[in-house]
Formats: sequence, C-alpha cells, structure tokens
Amino acid sequence: MMRHLNGKIYISGWDTASKAMNSGGLTYVVTVATDSPITGHQMFHLVDGPGNDPEVFKMAVDAVVKAAQSDEKAVLVHCVSGRSRSAAVCVAAIAKLNNISICEAYDRCIATDDKIRIHPALGKLLLPDV
Repeated sequence: MMRHLNGKIYISGWDTASKAMNSGGLTYVVTVATDSPITGHQMFHLVDGPGNDPEVFKMAVDAVVKAAQSDEKAVLVHCVSGRSRSAAVCVAAIAKLNNISICEAYDRCIATDDKIRIHPALGKLLLPDV
C-alpha cells in the first residue's frame, strides 16, 4: 500500500512501487535500498543499519526534494518494506521542503504512518550531531 506522508511525498515497499511504476507513470519512484528487487527512476544504495555513506543519503534526500518540487504528480520513495530507509529519506526531505526541524518532520510522518521504524543508524544520518 502506498502511504501519503506529506505534500507530494508517499512511501511504500517494493511491491507497491512496482505496481505504481507499471500503472502508467503518474508517480516518480525513488529506490533507497540495495536489496530491492526493483529499481525506480533513481536508485540509491542504502542499507537498513550502519555503514551507509552520508553523501549517498544526502543525494537520495536531494532527489526526493527535487522531484517533489517538479511537475511530478507524486514522489514515491521505497525500500523493501517502506518503514526504515525510505522513512529516513522522507523525513529529511519533508524537513527540507517545509523548512522545519527533523523532529517535527518525523512527528508529521509518524502521525500519518504508524508503520515507520527508522533504524538508529539511519537516525544518526538525520541527526549527525547527536
């Protein structure tokens, strides 16, 4: 199921992303996983745990922001289950797009999708000074 987080940003697992890509293309799909069986319009290799390159994370966030600011009807960010990697990228993108804190963006996302469970290592990419 594709879940709406904020503005034009949606989140899902790979199965829903695959259906969205095959349905006619009203959605720009960003893949943020190394283990997804599908690749969206853009792909960023993130793992659900430690060892991610902060620059790759930043590039994924920037891609979502750029797509959300474009003429795309919606931006779907997915990993495998749509709970951790994609959520971390979405939280950072929503904070950037709305000029709000990471904590406020996280609260907004959790309020709309209670399945979000960001891995602590990805949380450190959101709050690098912690």
